[in-house]
Amino acid sequence: AGGVGVLAGRGPTAVVLEDVDRCAAPLAAVLCPLVQRLRSVGVSVVVSTRTAEFPSALVGQLLALADEVVDLPPMSDVDTTALLDRWGARTGRARLDPTVVEALRTGLGPLFGNPGALLATLGDLDARGRLVVIDAHCCLTPAQEPVALPEQHPLVAAIVEDGDETERLATALALPDRVRVDDLPVLSAAAGVGVDAAGRGLDRLVDRM
Repeated sequence: AGGVGVLAGRGPTAVVLEDVDRCAAPLAAVLCPLVQRLRSVGVSVVVSTRTAEFPSALVGQLLALADEVVDLPPMSDVDTTALLDRWGARTGRARLDPTVVEALRTGLGPLFGNPGALLATLGDLDARGRLVVIDAHCCLTPAQEPVALPEQHPLVAAIVEDGDETERLATALALPDRVRVDDLPVLSAAAGVGVDAAGRGLDRLVDRM
């Protein structure tokens, strides 16, 4: 309790709890009274979650403590451009060439508006030497090689860990520009996965997005 008081006494303060949907019940049992105590002394608490379906009622209580719930959509093109510009300034890199931005947009698809996925992919390209400066612009090389999430990204790791069927389904899902529920039988057949198993796999993939 004393530590909470010291934290609040330093001035306007916010505490961020990320991915509470992954929080186990024992940890949630500790966090709930802590969050209540923080708020009682004027500390703002921001909680992030990928879903409103929680593994236990205790985890759900963390969200119930909120004064306001805000759904964050994918970033707009304006916000994405600003994020990419800040990445270049922070890393001392030249401004990204428009072809790099389009390669990221094509390679990541819907995840292009996800700041975590975007920055992780950009950092991976940089670490692997695929970003080079040409005429004061940061360009992609080799240009014809596709852009994809890094292997260590949690979504990629989760697909691999889920087994061969989910990996084949994810590969089939990556081919069309837009997938409808009615397309599932065709895609599952292409992936060599039963429709029931494909449906369960798709549910898990959506949850992990």
